[in-house]
Amino acid sequence: MNNIKVEFNIPVQLASLFNNEDTRLKQLALLFYPHIQNGDISSGKAAECLGICKSELLDLYGDIGLPYFDLSEDELNKDLKALKEVIG
Repeated sequence: MNNIKVEFNIPVQLASLFNNEDTRLKQLALLFYPHIQNGDISSGKAAECLGICKSELLDLYGDIGLPYFDLSEDELNKDLKALKEVIG
């Protein structure tokens, strides 16, 4: 896989916020989040790019407070109705 390197400047006073590996992973995952929501990339592919498994990525988003599923109330009710019909 070909990669590109992305660099950006931050104030020196904030540098310590970016030294933690866990924080760095969360920051990189946040870059993927809108693209996953838009359907540009799958969560599995994003996880692969981050070097973690999909369930770890979903857990990470949950820890941050970002929803994996973004359903409206109507969509949720339709899904629940369909589930109830299947279960009986």
